Amino acid sequence: MTLSQDQLRAFYEVSRQQSFTKAAFELGITQSALSHRIRKLEEQLETTLIIRDPAGARITGAGSRLLEFCRLQSQIETEFLADLTRANRNELKGHVRIAGASTLLWSVVVPALSDLFVKHPSIQFEMLERELRQLPELLQNGRVDFIITCGKVERANFEGTYLGEEMNVLIESKNPSARCDDYLDHDSNDQVTIDFLRHQGIRKPKFNRCFLDNITGIISGVEAGLGKAVVPLHLLKGLKSVKIVAPTKPMSVPVYLYILRQPFYTKLQTAVIKELTEKVGKALS
Repeated sequence: MTLSQDQLRAFYEVSRQQSFTKAAFELGITQSALSHRIRKLEEQLETTLIIRDPAGARITGAGSRLLEFCRLQSQIETEFLADLTRANRNELKGHVRIAGASTLLWSVVVPALSDLFVKHPSIQFEMLERELRQLPELLQNGRVDFIITCGKVERANFEGTYLGEEMNVLIESKNPSARCDDYLDHDSNDQVTIDFLRHQGIRKPKFNRCFLDNITGIISGVEAGLGKAVVPLHLLKGLKSVKIVAPTKPMSVPVYLYILRQPFYTKLQTAVIKELTEKVGKALS
């Protein structure tokens, strides 16, 4: 059996985009042509690869296995072409897509990789800010190559690298007229404040909450006197309008880098892992 490369690319793009419309645009073909390629591939493999529903395209168990093959094939092709065409063998080329929490992505990850990206201008990069609960699926479905997350992710096909510890503290405004009874979180699913209060020995914490979407908004809210918030210590450098609430205990959370487990890693992937492993821990401390 020989698999059509056009059909595999169609499947790979739909899996990445989770949308037939976006995948067709990226491939430069009509949606009907895209659907035809997917259907012919499913017929050849005698299995359903993608489920179409109002929420978007979802891959099946068989689709997940094929996605791993497509991802590995794409990486081998990118590495081969880069080695074949570049004059400088030490030059890195390719795409890097990283998703992470707002507390880490802009303040830690981007600075850690800046030297690598400047030194190798042929690297194309994409950074996505997402909530912690959203990160595993982005990696699983091939939307990104790496995720940076707080706490372990227990998935059999994930390869994790420990990067360091994010130290969380409770802060409030120095303004004596600030609101002091409200806590600021990302959204109603955010567990950070609850985990922090439990870390203080409060078994069933009850408190008022307001929401400011991401860590930048939360810190700005505290500075404006809108409430207290649990934030990473490394983000407080230079902030003179807030203070750490005493006598609360800091809460340490491990930071991990995850990539899908595979037979080999490209030179670019290896370089990204090396840079993040060496620099993120230092930035957090």
